[in-house]
Amino acid sequence: MERVESTRDVSMEEWIFQTTLKGTDHAMEKNPFPYQTPKNVEHWTLWASHEMERRQIERYIYHFIQTEQQDVEAWEYDENSHRSIDIFHVHVYLKFRDGCKSADSKCCHAVRTKPEYDTPTRDELQGVASVPTPGLRRAVKSHRKLPTSRSPTSSPPRSPSIENVSVEAL
Repeated sequence: MERVESTRDVSMEEWIFQTTLKGTDHAMEKNPFPYQTPKNVEHWTLWASHEMERRQIERYIYHFIQTEQQDVEAWEYDENSHRSIDIFHVHVYLKFRDGCKSADSKCCHAVRTKPEYDTPTRDELQGVASVPTPGLRRAVKSHRKLPTSRSPTSSPPRSPSIENVSVEAL
């Protein structure tokens, strides 16, 4: 990155604000310096002009996948506390279905129309009750019964899969 900065008249931060974040507060881009990842996994970066909380990050990524990258079957992100670039960003890893990559338009499905504010967080998708927003009561309902008691030797119940979870506002 130092080599990149030495060839420009601006810092990396200024460059990102002038390019990636120009005219927007948030942006997802393929990382120009990607980590080595397994097959079908791409390294992306979520940039923001302000700090973002975990829920905001998850909702943004979920919405991005739903509207821009429908062939993503799994994703994860990490936030490096020692930022090499002094702008809020997280590293996002998108796992695509076999044979698909972000540039493959032939793999993409029709754009879904679910609005961003309706997208569930990762906790909600996994059936974990999230900390409620003041004034709003939410419930996560699973279509599968979980055991009510466990013996000390039994394994913990599995989280419901994404397909088996629905989120309803009460």
